[in-house]
This record gives sequence, C-alpha cells and structure tokens, in this order.
Amino acid sequence: MSILKSFFAIVLWSWLGTLAAAQSGFWSPVTPPRAEYRIECTFDPANGLQEGRESITFRNTTSRTMERLAFFWSLRSQQTLSVLANGKPATLLTPPGRTEVKAPLLLQLPEPLRPGAELELKIEFHNSYESQLGSKGGLLLQNLYPHLWWGFGTMDDYEVRIKVPQGWGVLTSGVLDEASGIWKGKDIRNFAAWLFDEKKYSVEHAQAGDVQVAAVHTAAGAKCAQFLLRTAVDAIGFYRERFGFYPHRSLTIIPGGDYPAGGYPAATAMVVIHGQEQMEKKPEDHFRWITAHEIGHMYWSEYVLAEGEDELNWLMIGLGIFADREYRRARGIAAPVGNLPTFYVGGLMNGVDTTMDLSDDKLELIDWDYNNIVEHGKSSAMMDALESTIGASVFDRAYRRALHEFRGRRMNWRDFQRICEEESGEDLGWFFESWVRSNQYSYYQITKHESEQTANGWRSEIEVESKGARRESVPVAAAFGDGSEQTQRTDRLAEVSVLVFESKAPLKDVKLDPANTLWMPPSQPPLMAADLERKILAMNLTGTGKEALQLLPRAKELRLGSPHSWLRLGMMLYDGKYYAESLECFQEMSATTQDKNDQFLALAAQGILLDLLGRREAAIEAYRAAQATGSLQVFRADQYKLQIDQKWVEERLETPFKRE
Repeated sequence: MSILKSFFAIVLWSWLGTLAAAQSGFWSPVTPPRAEYRIECTFDPANGLQEGRESITFRNTTSRTMERLAFFWSLRSQQTLSVLANGKPATLLTPPGRTEVKAPLLLQLPEPLRPGAELELKIEFHNSYESQLGSKGGLLLQNLYPHLWWGFGTMDDYEVRIKVPQGWGVLTSGVLDEASGIWKGKDIRNFAAWLFDEKKYSVEHAQAGDVQVAAVHTAAGAKCAQFLLRTAVDAIGFYRERFGFYPHRSLTIIPGGDYPAGGYPAATAMVVIHGQEQMEKKPEDHFRWITAHEIGHMYWSEYVLAEGEDELNWLMIGLGIFADREYRRARGIAAPVGNLPTFYVGGLMNGVDTTMDLSDDKLELIDWDYNNIVEHGKSSAMMDALESTIGASVFDRAYRRALHEFRGRRMNWRDFQRICEEESGEDLGWFFESWVRSNQYSYYQITKHESEQTANGWRSEIEVESKGARRESVPVAAAFGDGSEQTQRTDRLAEVSVLVFESKAPLKDVKLDPANTLWMPPSQPPLMAADLERKILAMNLTGTGKEALQLLPRAKELRLGSPHSWLRLGMMLYDGKYYAESLECFQEMSATTQDKNDQFLALAAQGILLDLLGRREAAIEAYRAAQATGSLQVFRADQYKLQIDQKWVEERLETPFKRE
C-alpha cells in the first residue's frame, strides 16, 4: 500500500473510531421512537409494595445506532430493576459502591440497535410506596412503572393489568377492557393509576360521547363529585365542539387536598380537584371553572407536549387557560377569584421580574410566587393581548393549527410565534420578544380629550400617550351623549396618538382598553434593573437632572451592575447641580468596574464633585487615586468645556475644580 493510501486509511479509521465513540453514549432523538408498553403489576396496599413485569417494544426509527437507553426509575431500598434486551441481559450503569441511584438510570444494551431494527425490553421491577399511603386509603401512582426517558415527554401506547387485593379498586389513564381486565390507552404521555380502599371511596360514572368519565369520592364528597362529573361531561362536549376533537377516551377525577384551593392535572386523562368535602366553602362557579381548567391541560401538556421535563411550563398553562376562558364565557361562569392576569399586574406593582423565558438555574433562584404571577397570570394575560393584537379569528386559527400540527410533539413559544405569524401575515417578533423575554409592560394614559361642535355634529380629539417600555395598539372606546359608542386603536409605534371621532353628540366618556385585554397596571410600576438601565441610556445627558434624581433611589435599591449606567446617571445629576447625588453615582461606578480607564474617569469625577462640595482633602485623595490607575484615557465633555486626562488631574492637585 502506498504511503498516501496508508495515510487516507489511517484518517478514515480514525474518523470512524471517533464517530463510533461519539455515538456510543446516551443520546436523545429529536423524535424518539413510539413505544408499546405491556405491563402487569401487583400491589400490596397494606404494606405499600409493588412488583411487576413489563415489555417495551419499539423500532429504531432514527438514522443513528443506539447503544445506551435511559429509564425513569430509581434504585433505592426495595426498588429494583432487571432488563433483558431481545432476550439478552442488559447492564444498568450505576456508580461503583452506590446503593441508591436517582432517575434517570443508564442502560447499556448488549448489542447496538441499528436504524430500522426492533427492540423488545423485558423488565422485572419492585417498588415501595409506604410513605405515600397515609391514612386516607387512596394512592396516586404517577410513576407506576419504569419507562423510557428521553429528557422530555413522548406519546406511547399502553396495555396494563393491575392486581390489587379484594376490597381495593383501581382507576387509570386508560379504558378498562372488561373481558380481559386490561386497561388500554393510546397517545398516553404518562400512564398513572389511582388505588383506593372501596370501604372509604365510591366511584360515579358518566359518558361524554365516547369518553368514559369517572369521579372518585368519599361519602362526604359525594355531592361535589356528582357536580364535577356533570361539569366534566359538559366541558368535554364544549371542547370537542370548539376545537373539533377530544384527545382521550377517558377522564378520571380524583380527590386532592382538604381545602378547595384548585387542582392539577395528575397524568394523562386524570385530574385532581381539591376540597371536594368542603364544597360549601366555594361557590359552584369555582368548581365549574377548575374542572374545565384542568381538562384544558389534556390538550396542552398531555396532547401537545412541552419542551423539556416540565410538562406544565408557562406556554402550556397559558394556552390551557385560554381554553377554560372560552368555556367560562360560553357558560356565563364567573372569573376565578382575583382573575389570573391580576396576579401578573400585582407582580409588576411589587417590582418582581416577570420575564418568562428563563433558564432552569435562574428559575431555581426565584423566591416569590412565580407559579401564579408568571406561569398562570402573565401567560394568560399574554394570550389575551395576543388575541387583541392579531384579532380573535386569526388567533382562533393559530390555536387550532397548533393543536393539530403539534399532536404528540414538543412545542415551544417560538413555534407558536411562527404559527401566529403565518396565520396573521404579520411579523410578531416585537410582541413575543417583549412579552416573553423581558419585563416590559404597556402603560398608556389619556393626556387630553376635547370636543367641538361642527356643522355636521361633533368632532372629538383624544390624545393617548405611551409611558411604558412596551408599545402596543391599544383600543380606545369613546361614549357620546346620545348613548352611541365608537372604538379606535392607537398606532403601535406612536409615542403619542391623536384619535379623531365624528359623532352626533358631544363626548361623554373615554376608556382605554375597555375589555382589559392588555392587562395594563393601574400606575407605573417600579422599574426593574434592565428597564431602568434602558431608560437611563435613552435619556439626554443635559436638562434631565430632576428626572435622574427621581431614578437614583431605585438605581441604588437595585444596585445596577453597569458602570456605564452609573456614569450617565451621574452626568445627568451633575448637569442639574445635584452634586452629592452625582458623587454617589460615580462612587457606585468605581465599585462596579475593574477597568482602569473606567476607574480613572470615576475617580476624577469624584474629585470634581468633592471640590464642588467644598471637601478639598477628599478631592485630592480622589485625584491621586485617579493618577494611580495609570490610565491614559482622555475624557471629553464639550458641553462643559472639559477634557480630562492625567495632565488635567495633576493640575487639579494644585488648583481646585471650579465649574464654569
């Protein structure tokens, strides 16, 4: 073999070896294979124990070889797992010496699974649920079985047989085939089961078309369960008519906490409603709303799937709330207590950062009610604002399209933005960026309105000014003396819009956003750091001293991290002759930068201000510290005839600064 051929052979084998190494570890396909689960498990509720076996079959529908898989299952006391892959033992990759390993578990296949090849996993497992049984005689099993883990939700098909002792009942995410005793379900993200002591619980059944509905209850919760059952049947019928389908063949309603504080989607086709035994503590509309609300999540998070492992992120919650809003409006149901978007407005007024697109590490640092203020409040406010912006009919088309286009797939907010843009024909980057990736808000005020009589009636002018960081097209409703009304919208880009109305009678009243679709705060909220810095950078350096003085307390409270923001704020205060306050800004500038040029400027400015305040000795110390930076920067402020460099600082050591 020639030297050249040998060289290419070495490169080829090296490349193939690198490729094989890169593919040997666990990896998640963009679209994982659809799996079929056949599960048999036996429960001993008295001792909180479970043992079972299952088979998982799928075809590798990707273009890459799979050598490792992952399971959502843990290894701890009385929790075991053994796996055969196509009849051969597979190896669980656990750290040496560890007796407990948290999910997910890595599984090394005995043979690589090539593209197009089929795999059958036969699994035996044991588990303990002693800590979850409690004294109520009911057990919700959300992680009933070991299942394939890809880092996000997937839709799969199930056949499950569950054995319990006599006197115990079972309800699941599937539909029971009476002949075989097997619970069956298709398009299931999370197959769960509710085990209950039949001496303590009863079950009510109903049909919503082809959907089997069940409600579990105690004797004290019977009235509420029956009410929830009727509501669920009605809500499923409404959603089917409104959106064209219902995604599952069953729905089970199970009891939750004692107090009627809401509920949550427990799993596919299974919801929890709190406070069934204390129904009298809430109006019926509360239970109608929360039932429709949780059923809405069967579309959003169980049918259209969320990005990542959080199946109830803000996008899924917001789209689900829109569904229950439609049901409430159609049935004349009162809004939830406080109405969810008001949580968002309250958060703005309390000065929290309502940015929605946050990384997991930033979410972990939040110590306020992110769930209500952002995930429920702001998300639903955003959907109302989006509908108002693009129109109800366009929003409806986008909403339906998202349901069908992302069936069984993950959808993120940029996917939804794309659909809305394609349906509206309008670029909506400005809308989604400001709502999702910032704390910006809309705040408009009517600054002037007047009417004058004309030959044909009355001419009214209404002036509306934008005072928030986000600008939107705001509906303005004008009411006239003869009872007539007209509505116009401001221009999104205009800082000040002047709307002209022609009418037969004089202007009587004006309302901004009368339907409250944009959820504007009642007054300007305290600025957050990013918004404050944006505002400071947009302000003129001269003639803004009074406004800068008003911003200084908030800047100090937020401890702005940008030296450039402190520089500009200090310059504005200097211009307004607020020397003590300007000095504070340049001291903060020194504390927020390590750059020697920034330090030179900040220290020289401190010398100037200390001289103006009559504190000569402190001024000399500041000038000497500026010299010590070694900076050769030249800073010019032509409006004050200033050119600050090392020579200028040296002169100030001899002659105090005086402002011309």
